[in-house]
Amino acid sequence: MPAVRVDRPGGPCEPVERGIPQPGLRLVREREALRAEIDKTSIFEGIVGDSVALMSLLSRASKVAGTDATVLITLETGTGKELVARAIHRRSRVALLRVLQEREFERVGGRERIHADIRVMRRRIVIDGGAGRGTFRQDLFYRLNVFPIEIPPLRQRRDDIRLLAEYFIGCYARKAGKTFRRVSERTLNRLQSYPWPRNVRELQNIIERSVIVSDTDELTVDER
Repeated sequence: MPAVRVDRPGGPCEPVERGIPQPGLRLVREREALRAEIDKTSIFEGIVGDSVALMSLLSRASKVAGTDATVLITLETGTGKELVARAIHRRSRVALLRVLQEREFERVGGRERIHADIRVMRRRIVIDGGAGRGTFRQDLFYRLNVFPIEIPPLRQRRDDIRLLAEYFIGCYARKAGKTFRRVSERTLNRLQSYPWPRNVRELQNIIERSVIVSDTDELTVDER
């Protein structure tokens, strides 16, 4: 899993508006407004991050979760689609789960239970450009594309990299029985500047490998 908890600053870590340049102040206020909207629901437990890009995504997901609208999640590989899909599912698919489990349902306004022979299969599909080239049926695409949600790649969530790195370090350090007192500033700067073509999964793999090869209480990134 690419991430496993929501990390929201609190107490002394809360941003202080005084002295923040106007562009930064605007981002702080936007992020706080989005967080306040998201805090109304607890379905996003398990997602790490505090960037405006992630908060905007979760805000859209929270709005659609309680509806019966079809959601189309688009993303690059390694961004964590399972966590977002599970969060929406946690809020909105009780009736569907009952049908899948019992294989029976009732028509709206009806009283007779109807047996249904149902099998649900999941498959990853590449949609981008496919509808125009005939490789993906346009009618199916437009039926699915009622409420699109695009998961931003990690390069658009650079404010979340430190939080994600801290989480993965703690996770794999406990697993390896190691303790790291600090992460070198050079390492943090490299993590922040790297473009992450494979997104959160790539970050996770690098942190796990670095924890394994580090022999001191200062974590440094393994460069192989």
